[in-house]
Amino acid sequence: MYRGIAKMFKKLLCKLGIHRPLTNHEFRFVDRVSGKIVFIAECPCGKKWLTDSLSKWFGFRVLRD
Repeated sequence: MYRGIAKMFKKLLCKLGIHRPLTNHEFRFVDRVSGKIVFIAECPCGKKWLTDSLSKWFGFRVLRD
């Protein structure tokens, strides 16, 4: 039952435009300006994001086309 509620909560976050938690982080490149490592991650609705954090909930993110 808890898993079903958690899954509904994640989909609700995506509908509200929050798109968290991010999973399946893959190394992409190192930003030359800030020196941060940039990853590609996926949200529960299937969109791919560029993020600077391995955290599921935090970090800067940009939609990847």
